[in-house]
Amino acid sequence: MKIAVATSNGNILASGEPSTARGFVIYEVAFGTARRVEFRPNRRGHRSAVSDVRARDIGHTLSDCAMILAGAVSAHTRDYLENTGIEVVITDETIVDRAAALLALNQLPDQSRVDPEDLEIRQGEPVVFEDGFDA
Repeated sequence: MKIAVATSNGNILASGEPSTARGFVIYEVAFGTARRVEFRPNRRGHRSAVSDVRARDIGHTLSDCAMILAGAVSAHTRDYLENTGIEVVITDETIVDRAAALLALNQLPDQSRVDPEDLEIRQGEPVVFEDGFDA
């Protein structure tokens, strides 16, 4: 499967919305490996302020990709991309090659799907969450 990683310079994951990224590094992911295939510039750049146009441009640029990794995404962009068949994964991993490799190994957590309570660490005391599960 092909995946795209939103990037600021080809090596570092873009920290913001995919629409503000310089472009996308495309990987072919199969059998636990990620192979860098190409770089696609962000066609929209910073010209459009209309969120429908930004999401649509990203969708067209990545139409052959099954997934996009990004540092952040708006609800509108996520909905648009997922409705066109592109899964959105939010990560705090900063190196694009490492993010793709971790995804290929199924070890890249989607930060948008992590319960913030599960990330809490309290030194020296047991952690009990309101969901009934202990950490």
